[in-house]
Amino acid sequence: MNRTVAAGATPRDPRAQPQQHPQSPLTAYQRDIWAAGSQAPQSPQFNCVLHESLRGPVDHEVLARCVEHVLHRHTTFRLRFAEHAGRPLQWVADEAIRVGRIDLSHEPEPQAACAEWMRRSMATALPLTEGGGLVEATLLLEGPDVTHLHVKAHHIVADGWTINRVSHEITEDYARATGAGGQGAADPCASSSYLALIEEEAAYRAGAAGDRDRAFHREALAGVEPALFTRTPGGDRHGRHSFVVEQVRAAGLAPFAYVAAMFGTWLTRLHRSPEAVLGVPFLNRPESHHKDTLGQFANTLPLRLPAHGGRTVRELVADTQQSIVDLRHHERLSLGDVLRELPSTAGGPRQLFDVTLSVVKPGAIATPIWRKVREAGEKILNETPHDIAELYRLPFEEFLRMNEQRAQSSGTQPEDFARTVFRALTSAQPRTRYCVGNDARTAALLSRLLPDAALDRGFHQLTKGTSRNP
Repeated sequence: MNRTVAAGATPRDPRAQPQQHPQSPLTAYQRDIWAAGSQAPQSPQFNCVLHESLRGPVDHEVLARCVEHVLHRHTTFRLRFAEHAGRPLQWVADEAIRVGRIDLSHEPEPQAACAEWMRRSMATALPLTEGGGLVEATLLLEGPDVTHLHVKAHHIVADGWTINRVSHEITEDYARATGAGGQGAADPCASSSYLALIEEEAAYRAGAAGDRDRAFHREALAGVEPALFTRTPGGDRHGRHSFVVEQVRAAGLAPFAYVAAMFGTWLTRLHRSPEAVLGVPFLNRPESHHKDTLGQFANTLPLRLPAHGGRTVRELVADTQQSIVDLRHHERLSLGDVLRELPSTAGGPRQLFDVTLSVVKPGAIATPIWRKVREAGEKILNETPHDIAELYRLPFEEFLRMNEQRAQSSGTQPEDFARTVFRALTSAQPRTRYCVGNDARTAALLSRLLPDAALDRGFHQLTKGTSRNP
């Protein structure tokens, strides 16, 4: 027997909303999503999903309240959209976002039932143009010690940074509410208003900074002739290929630039073309107040990759890395605005790329590999000369212990990686980097918010008392 409580806000008649709430135009980044989403309203490719698998006892009432508070204090999750006189508009609704609860613990195979529910949810589109809510939050009860938190939002109101921040804030609020955070629990996070940045974004597009970015992209894309794949009915297939990133790093090369360069080389050979163009997602949050505001900022821009022309691998990667850096300096101009700067074509809207490149950054996961890592580390110490081994033994053993403990407590499952790869392969607006698991998301967030010196001090606090001075 399944017990279900409805999730999300109750949709109202969108025709009544504009008379009750101030209307605002969309940002350029939202307009890019609107243009694509309104053409395919039933497509689930614009779903952004937060999934946390929680192991151990969970206070569902407290967790639900924390999720509702986090979603309510950021206005982006209460945005509604409609079209008036051919123009898309948005406004903030009054409805509270409610967390649904679905008990699948009595199913014959609760784990499989939860996975199937999430698969169906991922395959179901949120209605963009009907004026209803664009976020759904659900607690799935797999058993007494396993709870799944599932938050689904339309990409027009959330990007990868937003989803990561939501996860972080829910975790902090829950720890504070249950006393699990102790005296060191962080202060409550501030609210944010996405609409407050609309005037700033419009001023950028109309000002000197916008002109500079348009000039850059016009010059960077002058004469571009992208080679695109021919679409065939039923031809959408997905594949996955992997390689060892450590080998790339050991060679002193940037992994993302390396993959982009190699992928671009392969595409030029496949299409027999002088160049390839990849879509590369950018965070597009240049200032601290952008990072504090939740909503859709992500921007996918064209990375132009000429054929290798006799260059070495190192030269190819260096040139690609420089092109990525140059793009990042001009990441604020939306893809739609970039396309408008290019000559029009007789075939309709200009398309620069049909391949996008993202990175999945895994967190720790409890597997037998961690035991093997510990055993290998102990073997290395035992085979090291005694005086050197004793100098480094305590900090090295603590490092191994911390890694194994982090994996055991992460709660990250193989299915989490599979779902993330699926989202990366099917998303219409993919991210540059996908973080899997709380530990990976927290590390990514801290690396953006804190300087290296602060991170070093934090690591020192974790290992203090274990090191020995020579």
